[in-house]
Amino acid sequence: MKSVHFTLSSAIALLSFVYCQTIDEYVDVDCEYQRGGAVCNCQYSSEFMKLPQLNGNHRYITVRDCEHFMVPADSLRDLAQINLLQFESISKLIISEFSFNSSRSRPSIRIEINNCSLPALPAHFFKGVLDDFMIKDSNITRIHMFALTGIFGEITAFKIHNSAIGQVDTQAFRKLSIDTLEILNTSFLRNTVSKTFYDCHIKNIVILNSHFTMLMSSAFDVKEVERMRILDSTFGFIESEAFMMDIADRATFENNTVEMMHRNAFKGITINTNVPRTRTGNVYFALHNNQINFIHPIDDMSFGPSIQLQLSKLYFRSPQNCESVNKIYESKFFNDNAHAIYVRLENEDENFNSISYLNERCRDDSKWFLYLLIATAVIVFLVIMIPAIFCYMRHRRREKQLDLIMPEPRTYRQTHIVMQIENSGLIKTDF
Repeated sequence: MKSVHFTLSSAIALLSFVYCQTIDEYVDVDCEYQRGGAVCNCQYSSEFMKLPQLNGNHRYITVRDCEHFMVPADSLRDLAQINLLQFESISKLIISEFSFNSSRSRPSIRIEINNCSLPALPAHFFKGVLDDFMIKDSNITRIHMFALTGIFGEITAFKIHNSAIGQVDTQAFRKLSIDTLEILNTSFLRNTVSKTFYDCHIKNIVILNSHFTMLMSSAFDVKEVERMRILDSTFGFIESEAFMMDIADRATFENNTVEMMHRNAFKGITINTNVPRTRTGNVYFALHNNQINFIHPIDDMSFGPSIQLQLSKLYFRSPQNCESVNKIYESKFFNDNAHAIYVRLENEDENFNSISYLNERCRDDSKWFLYLLIATAVIVFLVIMIPAIFCYMRHRRREKQLDLIMPEPRTYRQTHIVMQIENSGLIKTDF
């Protein structure tokens, strides 16, 4: 696959360059009739070439190896039996409005675009009965509003493989009936806006190993879906109710990585009540082994009513602290699925644990912290009170002691005289 990365300025420059060329400056490519069809080979000529106005009973047209190639409007006007259009290895493929315009109901047409670079898929580029539309190994700068709409009957398969898609306008795919939509190894480089798929009936949706920069609200506005599978893909941001679809059988969102997601991202996935089912015929939404960096807000997650949720290994990569773990554990979704939801605490790298385990751990940590706080308070109290009590008791002992009265100092002669007087009962002393 040719690796081409588009920026807005380069896309504008490319469009300006292309549309500055008038149709008169394009020369008809030489086409050879081979086995019931026409093969048109530009042989990598630098000339601006276009598809000639073919007629007759061609059943297919193949265009390959071109630098600049245009498909003019009404190119299918005189082709009553055409059922296959192939474009291979074209550096700049210009498809005009009403290029593939056919009012016939039969035969249905298959379109294959392989290894091409398209500045745009314009509005109403196809009208008629489309059986299969395949874009492979290609780059499309912009898909305009009403690019695919007004298709007669059901499209068997709409496939985008190994490609890069730039801007997609709202209602680019409108009022379509599709059996299978398959997006494989494809990057949507710009936001997938609201109602990109609008009022479409799609039985099977398969998105595998692809990248979406942003899915805005109602990006997929789809009805009567039997099965939806989104596997091994990455998303920058999924807005609230990005998927508006009713499911008849099962929806699966597995092995995906989401940078940021609104808590109501999947709320628009509901049960198709028009499909009769037995008492055990539940509709399931399976969320298995997904990684989400951040949910806004993280207080809860909501899902469509009555749909049966099957959840396992849902990883939240943004680190949490014990306070936030205990808070989100209180919400219904996280509490009901605590065994299947994994988070990591701050400063613990990639060590993920279930919310139920971390909630218990954080509570135990809180208990030990409380015990430690109480023990510390008791020790501090004792350290303060013991010396205080000791000082108080010592002071009390001192107060209870008798004061000793020391006799005045006397000479031996004075003492003898006092004793004689005492003996005669004339005076009383303390000794």
